[in-house]
Amino acid sequence: MTTAVRSRAMAPVIVALAIDMVGTGIFLPVSLLYFIVVAGIPAGTVGICLTVANLISLPLPLLVGMLVDRIGSRLVVVIGLLLQGAGFLGYLAVRTPFWLVIAALTVAVGVRFFWSAVFTLVTERSEPERRDHWFGIFGAVQNAGIGVGSLISAGLVLLGTHAAYHFVIVVNGLSFVVAAAVVMLVGQSGNPATHEKEANEPSVPLGRNRPYLALIGINTIFALCSVMLGVGVPIYVDLGLHQPGWVTGVLFAANTVAIALLQTQVVRWLKGRRRVRIMMFSGILWAGWAVCLALAVRTPSILVVPLLFVVTAAFTTAEMTHGPTSNGLSAGASPVAGRGRYIAAFQYSWAFANVLAPALFTQLFAVATILPWIVIAALAALAAVAVRALERHLPAAALRT
Repeated sequence: MTTAVRSRAMAPVIVALAIDMVGTGIFLPVSLLYFIVVAGIPAGTVGICLTVANLISLPLPLLVGMLVDRIGSRLVVVIGLLLQGAGFLGYLAVRTPFWLVIAALTVAVGVRFFWSAVFTLVTERSEPERRDHWFGIFGAVQNAGIGVGSLISAGLVLLGTHAAYHFVIVVNGLSFVVAAAVVMLVGQSGNPATHEKEANEPSVPLGRNRPYLALIGINTIFALCSVMLGVGVPIYVDLGLHQPGWVTGVLFAANTVAIALLQTQVVRWLKGRRRVRIMMFSGILWAGWAVCLALAVRTPSILVVPLLFVVTAAFTTAEMTHGPTSNGLSAGASPVAGRGRYIAAFQYSWAFANVLAPALFTQLFAVATILPWIVIAALAALAAVAVRALERHLPAAALRT
């Protein structure tokens, strides 16, 4: 399949992701507020209900991966989008904790279906040498879509009416339905196994593929570093560094805009380089970022905000180098016959990180203000060393961008 044909096959997937992310960006800023203000459910109960729904859905990726190998990634992606649309539209009727759990579980299952299958769809619809490029575009579209959606949401929330909140829910729910319709336009032509060198390699059961399982474990540490910007920095900036609230908002905005604008260019710069070395570089950057955050408590107050922007630039660079590279390495190291299961299992690294990060940060922060960053720096450095040691055990075809 030619590059031009594959680009046309990828276009509906990218468009669907953009629609999905704009809708998600519209909902995210008001997600908890909606259940508290409109549905009338206490804040503590809302948090418990959403946590329960996400924990119940946590085991799904492996099952979804098996489904991808059986019925194909495109159909599973569509199912995931439709489930999310149904769940979000179901929020309109939520008035009790029970129905909140049901609607949130529908959304959570849809999320697991979508993210456990979409990277397999991208892998199948792209040449091995251009996967990092498409994964980079995915990252850029995610951030741009969420940014645009958040701006739209901010304008709607200023109205402060229940009708405005309902409008946000409806727009988000329908965005998933539209995205599902767009994904259905992806053609069925082209057998991904016919053009890949690794297609003839024997498929090792995931449970016996120790290098791949180690890759998932190492990437969990990298993913933990990545989510700490959203989980730990707001608390640290406020309670640890005693900076005004606008600082965190501007840091997030700078991170989002940089990824939206620069992600694809970064992937071009990395072309031809060894993926493991790129991931090492990301780990070293994250370690340096965490060390600088720990040192910020000893920094003169007038220099704290400039320091935060400088180290956030380092964090963003690590995020832009790690994201597409890790997904490219995961796809390249997975056998074609079991690709759905392998790539779905790789997404566990992000799921585990999102579950672990809040508890890890808050428990360490309660002991000492800078302790979370010392631990994150040590883990990032350890992951950089570990992924270097793992390199010789991974398939040679997967090692270069």
